[in-house]
Amino acid sequence: TLIYNTLQDLSYTFITEAAFNLLDRCRKLHTLKLRHLPNITTKQLANRCLMPCFAKMANIRVLEIDGTRLSGRALSKHPRLLLRHLSAKGCPISVHALVMLRDLCGSTLQYLSLSGCIYLNAECMKVLGSLRCLRNLDLSGCQGLVGEDLLRLADADWPRMKTLDVTGIRHVGANLISRLHRAFNQKRAVPIQISWHARKPRRSLASSSPLTNNAQTPPLHPQSTPSVTDTVLSHCPYTVVTSHLPKAASSSSSSSASSSSS
Repeated sequence: TLIYNTLQDLSYTFITEAAFNLLDRCRKLHTLKLRHLPNITTKQLANRCLMPCFAKMANIRVLEIDGTRLSGRALSKHPRLLLRHLSAKGCPISVHALVMLRDLCGSTLQYLSLSGCIYLNAECMKVLGSLRCLRNLDLSGCQGLVGEDLLRLADADWPRMKTLDVTGIRHVGANLISRLHRAFNQKRAVPIQISWHARKPRRSLASSSPLTNNAQTPPLHPQSTPSVTDTVLSHCPYTVVTSHLPKAASSSSSSSASSSSS
């Protein structure tokens, strides 16, 4: 049955690098998902096992390898790669892998997620800007990038780009985002939607307090506080009569004692 499969999802399984050899039979795959494989620990071995398998997948269009040790090297032996969707969140993707993607499937790649890829740098931005068919690009959480690196995307040739996510990148502010918008809008009729996270200013304890500066803090322990009994009796519409039952009981007991002595 593997020969006729068009979708194979092995995400969150415990397969090892040796199990990748079974994918050699899945030559008609259109979608392959290999996300979060905890037993894939050696990048070189995993890429070496997948190279011949990917080379025989002529119809592969969607590939998801989030959270694995796989890199772009696994696709380097493909004779005619036509990927449209690549999700490689948290993978060891470097500038060499991006150059390979541009050369192999730069004319077809529309969705690219590199969220959390720590090896991305300023040099990678120039390569990403040359992917003309991109429509969605996710760079959120890339710790190797700073706001100034994103300015290299201002010269990007993206006639079809719709969304750009730069959430979590350091030193990204409203001024930088507006500069990117102006650069993109000069070449496009439809603006690109840029997602970024603006830090909220921290409020001081003084400003967050509901009390003004001239107001005095109320005492923690008031000097005179009416008791519950006084409060209840003050609102009682009837006359309060003090009970003398203990004294009556004592007088009755003394009279009974005198009668018994008599």
